[in-house]
Amino acid sequence: MKTIQCLKDVKIPDDVTVTVKSRKVTVTGKRGTLFKDFSHLRLDIRMINKKTLRVEKWFSSRKELAAVNTVCSHIQNMFTGVLKVSVSFLS
Repeated sequence: MKTIQCLKDVKIPDDVTVTVKSRKVTVTGKRGTLFKDFSHLRLDIRMINKKTLRVEKWFSSRKELAAVNTVCSHIQNMFTGVLKVSVSFLS
């Protein structure tokens, strides 16, 4: 059985700037910039407003719906990376 629509909203913290262009997400914060490409997944990622990001999947099975939660978790981990952890791995 297929689910018609599944969506999940991600709240963006105050000190973070997010840009989304064709399933490529860039997160910028006080500790640097992180980039993640989700173009291999068939889902929609878009900004609802400056503080809300929506991940949405249409007509999918149960296993495909797991991608929505996975993408939201990746984006939240990117927020942690640009706010709390040093992004410099070259030193």
